Amino acid sequence: MNNLQLKESSISDMNSLPKNIAIYTRVSTEKQDSNNSKANQLESIKQYINNQGWSDVPYEIYSDTQSASITSNSLNMYNDSDAMNPSIFLRDGLRRLIYDANYKKFDKLIVYSHDRLSRDIYEGLLIKHTLKKLNIDILYSKAGEQINSENQSINNFFENMLSNIAALESSIIGGRVLIGNRHNILNNIWAGGPAPYGYKLIALPSNRKKSKLSIYAPEARVVKKIFELYTTGYTPKDIVQFIKSEYSYNKDRLWTINSIKSILNNPVYTGTMVWNKKGGKRNPRKHPIDEYVYSKFDENIKIIDEKLWKKSVNIRKLQDENPKFLSTAFLLQGMLVCKSCGNYLTSKNHGNSSGRVYFCSHNNKDKFSKKINAPTITMKASLIHNIVFKELLNLYKSILSIPAFFDEFYSNYLNKLKEKNNNLLVQKDEIESNINHCDDILMKCSSEISRLLELTNVMSKDIADIDYHEKNLLLLDSIKEFKTSLILSKSQLNDDLNKINRKLSKPIPSKACFKDYVVNTLNPIEDVLSQENSKIKNRCLRLLLHEIIDKIIISETFEIEIIFK
Repeated sequence: MNNLQLKESSISDMNSLPKNIAIYTRVSTEKQDSNNSKANQLESIKQYINNQGWSDVPYEIYSDTQSASITSNSLNMYNDSDAMNPSIFLRDGLRRLIYDANYKKFDKLIVYSHDRLSRDIYEGLLIKHTLKKLNIDILYSKAGEQINSENQSINNFFENMLSNIAALESSIIGGRVLIGNRHNILNNIWAGGPAPYGYKLIALPSNRKKSKLSIYAPEARVVKKIFELYTTGYTPKDIVQFIKSEYSYNKDRLWTINSIKSILNNPVYTGTMVWNKKGGKRNPRKHPIDEYVYSKFDENIKIIDEKLWKKSVNIRKLQDENPKFLSTAFLLQGMLVCKSCGNYLTSKNHGNSSGRVYFCSHNNKDKFSKKINAPTITMKASLIHNIVFKELLNLYKSILSIPAFFDEFYSNYLNKLKEKNNNLLVQKDEIESNINHCDDILMKCSSEISRLLELTNVMSKDIADIDYHEKNLLLLDSIKEFKTSLILSKSQLNDDLNKINRKLSKPIPSKACFKDYVVNTLNPIEDVLSQENSKIKNRCLRLLLHEIIDKIIISETFEIEIIFK
């Protein structure tokens, strides 16, 4: 058979009478433009079938309401063990169509146009390749989409060109959406999609297609409660149970651990919208922080204050660094200091009658210091916890009822604060001295590098003393490495200096402000101690103690001194 006969055979196969027909229609949304609605697509396809004289051929309709631009980056939502996992099968209708094709349920597929099938080049080629292996023809009913050319290479050229146009259109639309969303966020206009929980969308009077967020009070109360519970020690799982039992009007919402985490991670509740944290369905990867787009602060959409938000962020950081930080039964872990040797007590669960204990063996970390000649002290954790909680409750009651006690407490606080600040000033002087020392050495390094560069340039022209030349090169590399190390050290020193300056810049609270702070901080202890759920109680206590206590100095006779932050 010659080439002409092959071409004619290919065309005749396309027009041959099929045994069964598959019809595929797709719209992005149910509100699809009427020109491309499913009804119009179906009408065009049926007219094409009649024109071909195939009106008596049985057919099956496969249909989707979904974007054709979802690609393989979205595969993580499907089971890896599924053999039909590639991106083209993410649409249910197309997925069913491919399954049926493998079982030879039809021998021709008719679609309205190329972009109804796919706008992604890879996806389009994969569909054609899959159906071609199964000897299934793809036909298009829209005028100009089906090219009947005697030259198969021209036919392929037009097929690929139409796929490229469809893909290009999708990319252009995507690009326009990105630019539009960025512009909207910068102007405090919602970028699209459903409003976050706690808000509703209000259309702009000037443009009804654009919306702004507005606080929805019933949901906003729940959002605030979620942050309050989380920052007192509740886990997302605990919060789910709390909301389901306490907020009956929210039963229409599916509350899960992930939905709670989504709320806790969303800065919109502080009054600032953040967009472009991750890609869309086609490319759902997380973006770097420097690609985030922030709106201007809007007081009208603020549900929680900055202090509550920062507290929740700090808790997440603590949990990231130590997943057991809040769940540990050793509530004073990292806070108890031995009065004899100054070391922090270690915690251990013996699992026997001794149970959980704190202990100190007086091993001094400084090898040059004199070792404390004393036996190891061991204290039951439950006993120490009770002593500390009793002391805090007595402190709270005394501050409220005995003015002279509070005056002395405030005076001690000022003395401790002065002592802390003096220590910070000593540290500051030492850091500044080290920074100056770094600067001096960096200058010398730069000078020496310049000198060695000149020598190596000269030696590169006169190689009489090769050994000397090589030594200079090695020395040059060493000094460059040392300089880089110094620059990093200086950067760290500057960070430490900034932290100290921030601490020193904090204003000294007045007696009234200090009293309010102490009372508000210690007030929850009694309620937390009465919590029936032991796990929630321990987490809440752990977080509260971490927030207010710097360290607790304890003696062998269980005398304690609480040093507050």
